[in-house]
Amino acid sequence: VASGSNFDTSSVGSKTFEVTATDKVGNRASAPVSYSVQYASGGLCLGEPCHAVLQPINSDGSSVFKQGSTVPVKFRVCDANGNSIGTPGVVVSFKMVKKVKPPLIDKVNEPVSTAKPFDAFRWDPTSQQWIFNLSTRNLTAGWVYYYEIKLNDGTSIYFNFMIR
Repeated sequence: VASGSNFDTSSVGSKTFEVTATDKVGNRASAPVSYSVQYASGGLCLGEPCHAVLQPINSDGSSVFKQGSTVPVKFRVCDANGNSIGTPGVVVSFKMVKKVKPPLIDKVNEPVSTAKPFDAFRWDPTSQQWIFNLSTRNLTAGWVYYYEIKLNDGTSIYFNFMIR
């Protein structure tokens, strides 16, 4: 990047540029500098929380769902202008990372069960959000389940809920 030029922020992900400096006597030195372009976090995206799980799941972890039900997992990520992003590849992975039944904690790395016909997050152009129909059929009552939605900008959205 030439002095005074803009950095590349046209796409999300990790990026680098080279910094070269010259002192008053002509000594030059260069070094790479890394930076990340990420989706907006905090604030609102189309009137709802950005970069967070949306209703019907409470972002504070207080949700309780009936075993055997289907839970719609929804979220939005937005650019710096508040536009919801629905381009393919936003979701890198979705998995259960932990389950807790006091005093037992079981760290896991398991795929999630879906309520057919969709087996991945899908973009809903009408509501401008990502949706996954999570099946709780294989989950056990009395446990709290923790999940991670990994995004292509290197960040994740975490959420949890209890099964009754």
